[in-house]
Amino acid sequence: MNQFERVYLESTDVEKNMGLHWYTDQHAYLKDMSNHFNIPLDIVCGITAVLSPMVSWQENVNMTYHVLKFKGKVPASVKMPGFKSNVRKALRIYRGKKVFPSLSGPKVTQFYYNLLNPFDEEAITIDTFMIACYYDSRELGVIKKYTSEKHVEFLKNELRELAVKHALLPLQLQAIIWLAYHRIVRSMGSYGSQLTLKIF
Repeated sequence: MNQFERVYLESTDVEKNMGLHWYTDQHAYLKDMSNHFNIPLDIVCGITAVLSPMVSWQENVNMTYHVLKFKGKVPASVKMPGFKSNVRKALRIYRGKKVFPSLSGPKVTQFYYNLLNPFDEEAITIDTFMIACYYDSRELGVIKKYTSEKHVEFLKNELRELAVKHALLPLQLQAIIWLAYHRIVRSMGSYGSQLTLKIF
């Protein structure tokens, strides 16, 4: 039994239910936003994904809303947390109506595909929390050792195998584990700045 499975088995019924539907719920939310602003869903998902590092999910969707509302010209008075370079990428996606090449990086790209298609059986979002969970470490130095493409692909394969065992889509299992580990880390009082690459 690996650490992913241990955390999954420790997840609460609420976490299981939330994780099971997290991507479908957020897909529907972003689709409503897409319809409201008459912007293609892939562009809305791309903007959301590129803005996701270092922010909470609520901050994430708020920023996406502002990019759409202000038509890619967000006033300086509007708070846009996270990396400024990602805000610039989001504005380029909006203005160019093209997700790639502004969208890059394994975590952000996989998150984009998961938001765009909540039934995707291939794409799996691996962020800092998932790496910390598998290797049972909250130390930034340890986590950084496992951020290579090779290690990320290894973790995705671990999730795929476990998802089959528990009759879930890999992205559903990932969401459940993320939510459960988030709770576990907070309960231990070790929720440090190195683990703030939040996606939910």
